[in-house]
Amino acid sequence: MIIRTTLKKQAYDYLKNAILNDDFKLDVIYSEQYFADLLNISRTPVRESILQLEQEGYVDILPNRGISIKQLSEPEIGQMFQLRTAIEGYCCKFAAENIKTEKGINLLKTLQQHIEEEEKIFFAHGKPIEYMEQDTSFHLSIVQFTENNQLIGIMNNIRSRINQIGIKTLYKQGRMENALKEHQAILHFIRNGDGANAYNAAQNHFNNAQKCILSSSTLKL
Repeated sequence: MIIRTTLKKQAYDYLKNAILNDDFKLDVIYSEQYFADLLNISRTPVRESILQLEQEGYVDILPNRGISIKQLSEPEIGQMFQLRTAIEGYCCKFAAENIKTEKGINLLKTLQQHIEEEEKIFFAHGKPIEYMEQDTSFHLSIVQFTENNQLIGIMNNIRSRINQIGIKTLYKQGRMENALKEHQAILHFIRNGDGANAYNAAQNHFNNAQKCILSSSTLKL
């Protein structure tokens, strides 16, 4: 059982990262056996990892045909960014309005640390998936600051989908640098206790990301 669980996790981690890195083609139907041969393991842990990836929205399982990489439509992408603006825009505003508290001061330190790590990755020409890890932590820290379990739960539930969309934008020339500047703007307004502009900065951040992903057919999911 331990061995199977370990193999399932290994298969899941490999396939998820490969999907995020665009290693698989969108117009190809893959089989469990293909992935099993690729990983040199049996089909059982592959099947279990595929089922988890389907639940998270990364793949589609086609009955009697195989597995295809999930593609999102433009309306679905737009809806995802609308949801992020509604939730995270509010959370940025809330953080700014409560930033003078002890918890707020700790939040500022945490956000600054994430931005410093983002800067290191950017200037070292790091991989988008490395930047996305810090990006994820930056945004989740702001949401978690509200201590609103409903908001936190929603964001955790759609986090994988957010990452799948967001990482696509980072492959476009200049997007990582712009995303970094937009994070710096969000932090600036939160630090200054400017709730309205913190919300606007978050909205601008998501609008730019949406425009970026829809401006190039090679970035669409």
